[in-house]
Amino acid sequence: MSKILIYIILGIMFFLFFFPVKIAVNEHNIKSYDNLEYYIISPTDATGGFWVGYNDKEYEIYFINLKGNSFETDLGVSILGNFDTVRLKNKFVVYGEKNIVIEESKSYDINITKWDIVAPIKRDSLYGFVASDKYLTLWDFINKIFD
Repeated sequence: MSKILIYIILGIMFFLFFFPVKIAVNEHNIKSYDNLEYYIISPTDATGGFWVGYNDKEYEIYFINLKGNSFETDLGVSILGNFDTVRLKNKFVVYGEKNIVIEESKSYDINITKWDIVAPIKRDSLYGFVASDKYLTLWDFINKIFD
């Protein structure tokens, strides 16, 4: 009976840590979604926004505040990093509408409809050494509970 329990626990752990839930996109193969503009964003330590981004049409850098269906509510510290200490340099693609907040400083809100993560994915844990850098797993979403 104890062997069966061990196999069940190992099976659950394997499923959580290695089952692909969201495939990462290649930065050079990003396509539009429902005719929405997309922005490639990454974290910044600058004041004016937690994220900095650009789109392929304008080639200008923006400070971005995320609104709507944001990955920040879905993913935990292992993918996003700790905002107080370590910021992981994962890039994301967000699709949505841009709203001007402060024109002079190029600070915008983006109301996100959809998001993707750009490969390679970096993780802030020992799990990052064994997990694939090509997709997000169930654990990447569930570990938000433990943050």
